[in-house]
Amino acid sequence: MDAISSNRAFPVMEMACQEEANVINHQILDGLCLNSRSDNTNPIYPNYYGGSYIEPDGNLIIYIVGDSIYGTNAIKSITTNPIVKFKCCEYSYQSLINVLDEIYEAVKTAPKTVAKNVTAFGLNQKMNCVNVCLADISESRIDEFKQIYNNPSVSFLQMNEVEYQSTNVYPGNKLCLSSSTCNSYGSIGFRVREKSGSKRTGFVTAGHVIDKGESCFVDRNNVGLCVSSEIYGAKADAAFIVAEKTTTLQNYINGDTNAVLSTKTDQPGEGTLVNLWGAQSGHTWGYISNTKYYITKGGVVVTTDLVAAEYPSDEGDSGGVIYTYISSTGIRYTVGIHLGTASDPKTGKSYSIYSKADNVLNMFNLERY
Repeated sequence: MDAISSNRAFPVMEMACQEEANVINHQILDGLCLNSRSDNTNPIYPNYYGGSYIEPDGNLIIYIVGDSIYGTNAIKSITTNPIVKFKCCEYSYQSLINVLDEIYEAVKTAPKTVAKNVTAFGLNQKMNCVNVCLADISESRIDEFKQIYNNPSVSFLQMNEVEYQSTNVYPGNKLCLSSSTCNSYGSIGFRVREKSGSKRTGFVTAGHVIDKGESCFVDRNNVGLCVSSEIYGAKADAAFIVAEKTTTLQNYINGDTNAVLSTKTDQPGEGTLVNLWGAQSGHTWGYISNTKYYITKGGVVVTTDLVAAEYPSDEGDSGGVIYTYISSTGIRYTVGIHLGTASDPKTGKSYSIYSKADNVLNMFNLERY
């Protein structure tokens, strides 16, 4: 797969329309945030706010529960930007977040036969519901789930368990676990350094690609040693690899000097176009479908706060960089690292899953540079 070039034909965010929507969306969320819950640092939101969704053309849809005049006026007190459009919905964003928390607790204590049928669950803001994914979506299995948790905001989907795609250093490079063969490989995410201590430099990939204590190779050259790896991290599947002194770390995606990965991170909203560069698939793209996604293994919730998107991916892409591209400025924000895919066995439709860059950095006390 050749490095991307500046004239490569792929979708871009013309006139930075989705960038503006994401900025306004963050502004609204910050303005709506009430006092944090007493037991953690998670924000809480007012009952009239139903969530948001960014359309491909850059419009920002804000959902309002109940009195639409009161709710829209509250949003307009934060911004009057004309890209903000309003729609009515049934459930508040906060109530759906609460449902996610309740499902998480219910699955932990559910009978094994029920818990093992749950493959994932997450917040679908566009549809104003919580999606619960089951391996077997027959009526009897849905009824089984409803015995452990039942809420009218829950919608059921069929989905297999997430498949972990493992198999000078640049984001998207093939990362091998042997100097002689590359039968087992993943993808390089992005360049990082420690925020404290000795401030070692290196890069991140997916945790299931490499174990702590293992060395890794690019083109048969030893590029680093894995010092931290979390396959089932609380909010990310990630590994931190400290680079060898002879390794030069770059921010050029797949080695293309015209495609510089920004050191700025972002958490784009639902509906935003994101890009993957992975060792197997090269460059692919798709729209975010879920920004709060939980996955399970064997009936146990293993990782929370992931993102599901509709970009194609394959084995060997794990750890690959996820980024957004703003054509008007040429900025490519660091968004995440690829984890794997989940698929509907009946329709064949699949969703790619990635860990948020901010969660990866926080997990290992790292920063972009």
